[in-house]
Amino acid sequence: MAEFETEEQQLEALRKWWQENGRGIVVGVVLGLGAVGGWRGWVYYTEARAESASAIYQTLMRNLTNNELTDIAAQAQELIEDYASTPYAELAALGDARAAVEQADYERAKKSLQWARDNANQQNIRHIARIRLARVLRQSGDLDAALEAIDVAFPAAFLAAAEELRGDLYLAKGDRDKARDAYRKALGASYSSVDRELVEMKFNDLRSDDAGS
Repeated sequence: MAEFETEEQQLEALRKWWQENGRGIVVGVVLGLGAVGGWRGWVYYTEARAESASAIYQTLMRNLTNNELTDIAAQAQELIEDYASTPYAELAALGDARAAVEQADYERAKKSLQWARDNANQQNIRHIARIRLARVLRQSGDLDAALEAIDVAFPAAFLAAAEELRGDLYLAKGDRDKARDAYRKALGASYSSVDRELVEMKFNDLRSDDAGS
């Protein structure tokens, strides 16, 4: 789970932001639309749904933390189907993918990550889903699909992780030049979300091997 550490910190920040600001956003949108009559009822309804979604999500995360994986798929599906407008649905999709990887169910992990990538409102969630999807595809042996999954422009917060992964994928395909270039980009990223020493070792191994050949 170490590769998820920085991403999980980003997700935790998003969860806290929603808890602190979600109600104000709902109220502001309703008032901005001029829905004066019944707006309190709408806000109450929306808050109640968010609380229900939060409760399901907290249970899902507790099960994931305790490695109790049996019910996670059903919990994630309930959030995706019934609470898709809340941020908990996209977070649950990521959680379900993690559980699926633990169970070596890569097809399920792929579907959950694809849903998060295509439906998440938060761009950060979409980027996390892309990187994790590429990892799952690599694990299942589909290197070309993995490269395609991260063939987008990543912001600084995700660039190092994406480039390290790209380097790993190119190396697995036997393209040492592209792998070396990707590792160089990972090391040059302004925001480091990777194990820099490990990336340097990969980069230097390629340089030394090529120098000796």
